[in-house]
Amino acid sequence: MNRSLLLSLLALSLLFVLPACDAGDDDDTSDDDDAANCWTHALALDGNAAGFTLTTDEGYGFVGARPDWAALSAGAWVAKLDGSASLLWEDVTGVQSAHRGVSAGPDGGLTAVGARVEDDASAGGFRLLAFPSDGQAPLETVETEGVDGETFNSVMTQADGTSVAVGARGRLMVANPDGTKALSQAYEFGLARGVVAHGAGGWVSVGTDEWTDDDGIYHQGMSAGHVAASGEVVWSRRYLGADGVTDSSGRAIVTIEGGDFLLIGREGAITSGSHPVFLQAIDAAGEPMWSTLTAADFEGLNIALFPVAAVTLPGGHLIVVGEAGRLGDGDSDAWVARFDAQGAQVWSHIFSGPDETARAVGVGVNGAGNIVVGGVREDGGPKQWILELTPEGAAICN
Repeated sequence: MNRSLLLSLLALSLLFVLPACDAGDDDDTSDDDDAANCWTHALALDGNAAGFTLTTDEGYGFVGARPDWAALSAGAWVAKLDGSASLLWEDVTGVQSAHRGVSAGPDGGLTAVGARVEDDASAGGFRLLAFPSDGQAPLETVETEGVDGETFNSVMTQADGTSVAVGARGRLMVANPDGTKALSQAYEFGLARGVVAHGAGGWVSVGTDEWTDDDGIYHQGMSAGHVAASGEVVWSRRYLGADGVTDSSGRAIVTIEGGDFLLIGREGAITSGSHPVFLQAIDAAGEPMWSTLTAADFEGLNIALFPVAAVTLPGGHLIVVGEAGRLGDGDSDAWVARFDAQGAQVWSHIFSGPDETARAVGVGVNGAGNIVVGGVREDGGPKQWILELTPEGAAICN
């Protein structure tokens, strides 16, 4: 039994303690308790979500793990919903397994990535599953090279059905539409958590690198690298920001105007307290352009921000979602914020309910131009939710 991966999965289940939501207002920050329990869709799906996406056929997709507490195990879980958030199909595979990332595939399909361990723990590794729109007969692509229990964290699916997944130890794998591997290699970028296409070909991934300085002090820092379609590294580097941030992590990446990129992460080592949001803009050659640090500012609350996913709006504005951890009591809220094209915060809201915890795990923009956030909460057991907001940050509640 892969005990390390099992413990990670059970810890993941316990982390996803999530609540009902707060609609907020148009001020810079809000925590409106009177607006609790306003999810656009509250779902009773039997799974712990780690990723969320909008599908190309106007539906939704969740991925994560379905714990089996009696067997001290968990299966990798995928669920597809239609536009009204009704369940269309689910898939659960493996033991001690979990999906960590998801992207929208062609024609309403879903591509899920994570880790796989089978019943006898003899066949494990990084895994990608490409599901057609009906969920039947997904194509599996597996990379068994590396340390037991390593996992993919994020995936992007291109228009032709090619998928690019990134994960532990800088692993980048390209899966062809037929499930065969076009490329699979580990890079010196550290833990990779996001990937986008590069305009000149290949892909740019973002993550967290680790090093020890001359005094023997451990650091972790946001890092990114450009890998060509051939697998060769075009460039890679760490980013310390204008203020010399030496402890940070990279969590997501988006393409911005001009073919440049915006890296999204948090400042502070994992043991530190404040965790402001760290935005780093870079050009196509990986050179820094500008950076910002934005701390949480919710009156009366001591909060650390943990970005998870991001998407751009027309005009270059950025939506970032994740978790707002309440320091001192261990609770957390789902967090959604909008930043302008220069990285200044426009608004920031948290969504929670009394005595509950919530976390956002993915975000997209629908055909109406509204922001759609997916997440998970705990209220007598893990439950998923979907929240739709206007670009101004007003929640659309049912």
